[in-house]
Formats: sequence, structure tokens, C-alpha cells
Amino acid sequence: MSKPIKTVEELDAVLHWRRKHALAIKERDALQHRLTAADEREDAAIALVTRLIECAGGQPSIATGYLRDILDALKPEDGVDAHDATKDLSCYFGLTYASWLTLPRVLMESMPDEWKRSMATLLNQYEDAYQNQPSYGTTVRVTVDGKMVRTPEWLINYRHPDRSMINQVRGLSG
Repeated sequence: MSKPIKTVEELDAVLHWRRKHALAIKERDALQHRLTAADEREDAAIALVTRLIECAGGQPSIATGYLRDILDALKPEDGVDAHDATKDLSCYFGLTYASWLTLPRVLMESMPDEWKRSMATLLNQYEDAYQNQPSYGTTVRVTVDGKMVRTPEWLINYRHPDRSMINQVRGLSG
């Protein structure tokens, strides 16, 4: 439970934090929209340049040379992956001021065994890399639409998971 706000300064601090958080979310969404539009323009440019090269009928010329240079600049080299946001840890924090990444144990325990072994390996590597961590603790607060709520029982009870809720979160029926 959060402590009650007792002063105007505390209220101002809470309101300031909420405005900053809302602004960060808007900035993230706007950036995502611009990135999507840029990806679409890049795809259109690649298609256009490819079509122009095809129209040249394979005839070498200064123009087709330039077009191939443009195409090379637009396309990643063979064997070189373009940036993949799904493999970028910082994307999980977005453009927010988040300092922690928390994952519900009940959902992690419901993952396939191979995933759990991989996750345990990564967590062990993390611990090995930071052997002198301070013994800080953390508290998780569950929120819905920015308001603190009681943690749902199905998220707490990892020993007896509610399979129907887990399937619902996964987007599966039943």
C-alpha cells in the first residue's frame, strides 16, 4: 500500500512524476510510429531502386552503377543482420525511466523447460559477472492504468498456477 500524501510538495512530486511518465510513453509511441514509417519508406525505396535496375535490362551504365550503390546502402549485407529490436535488451525498458525489469514468476515457471534452463544459465552468468552486488531488496507494486491495485492471486500462486489465466495471458483459448 502506498503512503498517503500529506503535503502539497508530496502531491506536486507525484503529479510531476506522473506527467514525466506519461510524456515518456507518448515519446516512445511517437518514436515507434516514426521508426515504422521510416522502415516503410526504406522498403519502398528498395523496391523502387530494384525496379529501376530491372528496367535497365541489366545493361551496365553509370546510372545503374549508382542505383546499385544506393541499393547496397539501403540493404544490409548478406550474413549481417539488420538491427533486431527483439534482441536488444534496452528495448524492454523503452523510453521510460525504468531502472528495473520485473517478470512474474508464475509466467516464467510456465515456460518450456528449455527456456527455463536458458534463463537460469543467463541469471547465473549475470550473478558471476557481478559478484559483489549490494544486498538491496525491491518491492513490486502492481498497477492498472497508473493506479495501484492488489496483486491478483493468480500472479502470486506459482505453486498452483491458474492455467486458464496463463493461457489467457498467452492469447490461447481455454
